[in-house]
Amino acid sequence: MSKVDTQLKDDFKRARTAVERYGVRVYIGDVEDPNTGIFDGLEIGIDYANDLEMSLFVPVHRFGHTSSDWKSLSTYYATGKLPDWSDCRITGLPVLQPMPIPRFIPERFATRYAF
Repeated sequence: MSKVDTQLKDDFKRARTAVERYGVRVYIGDVEDPNTGIFDGLEIGIDYANDLEMSLFVPVHRFGHTSSDWKSLSTYYATGKLPDWSDCRITGLPVLQPMPIPRFIPERFATRYAF
């Protein structure tokens, strides 16, 4: 396993642990194509066919849709109308603490598709 893969695995474990501390279960399984992951408000599913990079991205991105954002999104999907943001604010929950951004060292890699 390369050094990059080892780092991504460690980062995935840290992200998963951080998300699950907030009561959101993170699991790897079969996710309906063409999705790479799903979020239902209680669980984040990561498709087993994802590579390590996408497996890290999915829970971090999906977790960003919790608290106030989830109430706004779920209301929009149910009604087709965006609710007033002040109706979606949730208070009294612990604030996420930022993690340090790792040092960026540019290095060449094989080009690939973009999302």
